[in-house]
Amino acid sequence: MLLRSKLFLSCMVLVVLLVFSLAVAVEASPAVWSQTYGGTERDGASSLIATSDGGYAIAGTTYSFGAGGEEFWLVKTDAAGNMEWNHGYGGTGSDVAYALVEASDGGYAIAGYTSCFDVGYYDFMLVRTNERGFVEWIKTYGGRGQEKAYELVETSDGGYAVAGYTGSFGAGSYDFWLVKTDASGKMEWSKTYGGAGWDMASSLIITSDGGYALAGYTESFGVGGRDSWLVKTDEYGNMEWNKTYGGTGNDRISSLVETSDGGYALAGYTYSFGAGGWDFWLVKTDAAGNMLWSQTYGGANHDYGHSVVETSDGGYALAGKTSSGNTGDSDFWLVKTDEFGNMEWYQIHGGTESDGASSLIETTDGKYVLAGSTSSFGAGESDFWLVKTNPGENVEWSRKYGGPDKDWASSLVESSDGGYAIAGYTWSFGAGKADFWLVKTDASGEMEWSKTYGGTEHDYAYSLIATSDGGYAIAGYTNSFDVENPDFWLVKTDASGNMEWNKTYEGPDFEYAYSLIATSDGGYALAGSTFYFGFGGYDVWLVKTDASGEMEWSRTYGGISEEHAYSVVETSDGGYAIAGERRNINPDESDFWLIKTDEFGNMEWNRTYGGTGDERASSLVDTSDGGYILAGGSLLVKTDGAGNMEWNRTYGGIFHESVSALIATSDGGYAIAGSIDSFDAGGEDFWLVKTDQYGVPEFSSWVLPPLLLVATLVIVIYKKRLFQVHENTKQ
Repeated sequence: MLLRSKLFLSCMVLVVLLVFSLAVAVEASPAVWSQTYGGTERDGASSLIATSDGGYAIAGTTYSFGAGGEEFWLVKTDAAGNMEWNHGYGGTGSDVAYALVEASDGGYAIAGYTSCFDVGYYDFMLVRTNERGFVEWIKTYGGRGQEKAYELVETSDGGYAVAGYTGSFGAGSYDFWLVKTDASGKMEWSKTYGGAGWDMASSLIITSDGGYALAGYTESFGVGGRDSWLVKTDEYGNMEWNKTYGGTGNDRISSLVETSDGGYALAGYTYSFGAGGWDFWLVKTDAAGNMLWSQTYGGANHDYGHSVVETSDGGYALAGKTSSGNTGDSDFWLVKTDEFGNMEWYQIHGGTESDGASSLIETTDGKYVLAGSTSSFGAGESDFWLVKTNPGENVEWSRKYGGPDKDWASSLVESSDGGYAIAGYTWSFGAGKADFWLVKTDASGEMEWSKTYGGTEHDYAYSLIATSDGGYAIAGYTNSFDVENPDFWLVKTDASGNMEWNKTYEGPDFEYAYSLIATSDGGYALAGSTFYFGFGGYDVWLVKTDASGEMEWSRTYGGISEEHAYSVVETSDGGYAIAGERRNINPDESDFWLIKTDEFGNMEWNRTYGGTGDERASSLVDTSDGGYILAGGSLLVKTDGAGNMEWNRTYGGIFHESVSALIATSDGGYAIAGSIDSFDAGGEDFWLVKTDQYGVPEFSSWVLPPLLLVATLVIVIYKKRLFQVHENTKQ
């Protein structure tokens, strides 16, 4: 069976940023809906508004339609994003639209710049249409130099104010330029603001006192190469005050709002602060422009903030594009914060190519609509893309456990007291280079105690179970106890984590235990890989023991290539199901491998699941419907009782995350544990994720289970991809 999709799926997990508070990441698909608009060439959206009839209007630029070159393009949709009509405006040269407003009479005004109509190099262009998008008039403003308009507002007298920059007028190379017109587009006055350097305005609002506030960047003032600049004027454009914000790098403001407390919120991107490259930047000021706080959001690559709104709950939402957490070159990125700029959640939307959001609105129903351009979807090289999405919700808590070195979570169980126990290995604590590590938490994830087990060498724990006596059993492998090569290692503890006994199972070569279960007869079964027993290379090794850890029998499964087991379950018929990986010889890639055996370990059937890359199943549970769930790497696969795939989900994020363990929770969903190396105390840290019964968060009529558990920064992205399932008959 072959599954193909370019559509992304959605996800939601809880994130802890060391410098922020709680946040949840959501890659929203299915979103409420998304639509693309465009032709065979490049078409990009720059501005989005909610219209008085409950629909949307989007302005941008098209290469696909019109008289030639670039043209203004206005698209009108209904409430579901279905196109009602569209119009292009321009000449045979370049006409680029950046700003859009709905006029008081139901028509539209669009601002940008043009090289047509016998103007200078570039001039401001303002287009006025009726309610159906038919042109009423077009005006240009400029001199012999270059002028570009980026923002537009309708004024209380029915006229317009347009902001951008000018190279024809002012004090320096380029200056902020504010143009005021009457209702017919006739210029009433204009003002420039700037110094000897480049000063470019990209955002404009009408303030509550009837004046204006312009934001952008300046080279003439400030402490860095380019600093963010906020200019406040009276109703006639006379400057009242100005403020710069920034560091020693370049900092730019793209969007500005006046906040409910009379101050301002400015959004853009910064190279002076943040995690790496350009980062989203949110600056909050008082009514006089004095900075109250600022926050950055982003990863190791470039993240550009282009639009901000103050949300109905008093917080903020920012939209732009990210190259840090993307599935392609760049993706839409929506960040939601509280009133102090602490991230609450974010969403990533995109495909395998370049996608970027330019404009954002919060809708009356509490959702968000983003507009921008996509090269991943649609008809042409790039298209307008409109996405309506639910907010990220249902966050409960997240916790992180670790020291200054690498600490890795491999297995998770829910304890009888409602808390959790997590096993893995630690380089931060213990006696040796790496030791088994067992962490016990309460129901809120607060650590109650932790224990290490091991010697002076490497001891890695990969599987944990809660035993019937209230204690725990942990399996992995050891190099510490008089063995030349790694051996299976089984540790039994009491309810407080104190060791009761331990056993090793060995051959003369390498044996690695990755999974452990308590069997119905009171013993244990361990699954992993062996280099000594079996047919060739590494083979799957299943070891059955009694209640004291004494071996009763063992079986190997594999062929001439490499096979590894990472998870085992006892099935309802008394047999076993084992999940891991099987490596193909040609091409040299590995696939998920699922083996079903009888009660004595004799193979009954096996299945592989894979695509064009490497897939490795790290954890397995049998489901209430008689099927199985396999997880590993960034992939989750659901099968029926015969191993036939029913659905799959993939996960990924800004940095390196690895799914290592999976359990079914009492609410019908799943909890997934692994490791994360982003924003941690050092090295890698534990990672914990809670999902619903389908492995995805729910929108519309679906209900998202209330528990979402994650440790440190995680972005979980669900997407469909090329995936192939085939039977493998090799015994």
